[in-house]
Amino acid sequence: MNSKPIKLLKTLSENELKMFNKFIKSPYFNTVKNLCALYNELIKFHPSYSSGQLSYEMLHKKIFGEKPYNRQVMWNLSSQLEGKLKQFFLHQELKSNPVTELEQFLNSVVKRKQVKLFKENLGKLEGVLKQKKIDYDYFENRMHLENYKQDYFHLTDNIRKMGDSKLQASEYLILLFLRMAAGSLNDLKLLENNHNYRPKSILVYDLIQKIDLVSFIENCKSVEFEYTFLIETYYHSIMLLLDPGKSEHLFRLKKLFDANYNKFAAGEKRSIMHWIANYCFENLDADENRYRQIAFEINKLRLKEGLVFYPENQLPSAMFLQILNNAIALNKFEWTINFIKTYSDYLNPELREQLNALGNAIVSFGTGEYRKTLSWLSKADVTEIQYKFYVRTLSARCYYELGEEEALLSYIDASLHFLRINKLVTKQGRIYLQNFFNFLRQIQKIKDKGDLIAAKQLRANINSTSEISNKKWLLEKIDVLEKSFK
Repeated sequence: MNSKPIKLLKTLSENELKMFNKFIKSPYFNTVKNLCALYNELIKFHPSYSSGQLSYEMLHKKIFGEKPYNRQVMWNLSSQLEGKLKQFFLHQELKSNPVTELEQFLNSVVKRKQVKLFKENLGKLEGVLKQKKIDYDYFENRMHLENYKQDYFHLTDNIRKMGDSKLQASEYLILLFLRMAAGSLNDLKLLENNHNYRPKSILVYDLIQKIDLVSFIENCKSVEFEYTFLIETYYHSIMLLLDPGKSEHLFRLKKLFDANYNKFAAGEKRSIMHWIANYCFENLDADENRYRQIAFEINKLRLKEGLVFYPENQLPSAMFLQILNNAIALNKFEWTINFIKTYSDYLNPELREQLNALGNAIVSFGTGEYRKTLSWLSKADVTEIQYKFYVRTLSARCYYELGEEEALLSYIDASLHFLRINKLVTKQGRIYLQNFFNFLRQIQKIKDKGDLIAAKQLRANINSTSEISNKKWLLEKIDVLEKSFK
């Protein structure tokens, strides 16, 4: 039995089960006969609900005794239990968020024209917001606060006092727009690179490029606007994408972030670190060692403060491999081994074994243990397409390092065929991988012939190709060949 309410019940902790028990037994929240009986029978199978005894027929007999089984009755009860669980979730979410709770209360009070009560709770909302650090909802919440103040002025027929509040709300709206633009543009870039996404509209790009944010920032500085540092932070975050050739945007963003670190909530820290790290990896060709070191320090801080987890207590697989690969590129092998041991347990349980194997394969390759690498790769039965090609490029490099020419050439052909027929590969990813496999095949042929001139020509071709996977490693192999031919 795998009904919708069971899927929801599985998510409840022991404490939440006790709270839902009180919720469903309250005559205010539940007037459905036999719903408590259904719940009481179901929770006997918590948390797995996997017993072969669990069925609608069994539950019907427990609730209704010897009455003839009625499937529709059980479906209706199941649907009603699902509805009560959803109500409970909403109720708990409201209780856990004082801002939302106060806003909903203010909405109710203003309709009843209770001026004193409205003012009292308006002050409470303002007090709660003053305690909050800058996050994604920061300016939206403050904009709502100003709107509630305007409701208060209407209630007290004091319209002249609305000016400052309207001005404040407008300023918060501008800051909210800049935050959303910075976040959206960074997310769209990732989706475009990793998931072959193409935006249907470019309105946000056009608008943000037409705004003179440099002059706007200078004006904010001249009037000592409280959030000038934040406008500048979002500006440089956007310019990392729109003008990536100017590295000063990165260093200014990093300086602003470091100086105002404690003003940001955890989620906003996570986002800005993400933007900085992504820029570093996108622009490694400009200054690889420097950018990798910046990303490494960002990753260490993320790990130290628990900012790598999303959702709670889960380390995303992409983040796991990014941290690991960057550390290996900096030859931090001992650090990486400790990282794998410490953080593998935080991976999605369904992917943990495969990613742990892939991580150990990457470390083994970095330390030159190519047989051991292939052994680990045989256990890395990954399903995500980008990880499949990671396994393929790493395997091909192992075959080359081991001098297994026949296995290498066969593997390259198979990989190129797989690349051609797989529609999930992004256009950019396909180009990068095709170039890698084709260049590696040429390196192998030059190695067999001992042709120094061909090696020099191939080096020039690789250097002039920007869209290529494992470019640094390919050039290192050319270096070795040229030295051996002299």
